[in-house]
Amino acid sequence: MVDTVIITGATSGIGLALTKNYIEKGTKVYAIGRNYDKFLFVVKEWCQARGWESLCEWIYSDFSVQNPLVNIDFTKFPKVDGFINCAGVLPIAPLKLETEEEIHIATNINFLSPILFTRSLLKYNCIHKGGSIVFLGSINGTKVGSKGHTIYSATKGGITGFMMSLANELSSLGIRVNVISPGTVETPMAKKVESLIGTKGMKNYLDQYPLGAGTPQSLIPLINLLIDKKSASWITGQNFIVDGGYTVN
Repeated sequence: MVDTVIITGATSGIGLALTKNYIEKGTKVYAIGRNYDKFLFVVKEWCQARGWESLCEWIYSDFSVQNPLVNIDFTKFPKVDGFINCAGVLPIAPLKLETEEEIHIATNINFLSPILFTRSLLKYNCIHKGGSIVFLGSINGTKVGSKGHTIYSATKGGITGFMMSLANELSSLGIRVNVISPGTVETPMAKKVESLIGTKGMKNYLDQYPLGAGTPQSLIPLINLLIDKKSASWITGQNFIVDGGYTVN
């Protein structure tokens, strides 16, 4: 059984579904984020209503800024079995229209902050030997390159490369590192895409998915497997494509 996990992006989309899934199983979740009011509304109150308040704890960190860890004392940070990075943003625009600020924010959230956070967890021995790290990547940047996704693809491709070397580096500790790269999943990010390309455009795009769009629940079993030491003790350094058949269609 997994006793404790850290989840970034725990208040929305895949991260929120995963947070509730772990809490329902009795696993304590340390939720990393910048919006406590949102955490209070979508996670803490949900836990309180079920008598599970002790299973979720908030830790502030703003992954959009240059120094995201300034408020965290890692010498007092809990030791955990797994770290799952679900935090992410999806900037969509032709590269020539992306502002420098938008590029920096997307790079910070999707790439630099997860690396800095992981480095601190390792530096202060916050992950048990035999533990697991899972990053959410994307088919963009690893298998495809959609129009208007240049910055997003760059950050997601970068985190996949980071994962491969880190998996090798941490093998002596038995800490496994993997990436799950989904296609389109029904989350607020997908709604953003639809708002840009329209309902008809979104339907045409989703028609290219043999199994249709995914849901956050589509990814949870694989994440659970990769975090669990018994189930995935020999799995590391892998990028798992989970896209309803899009990339083979």
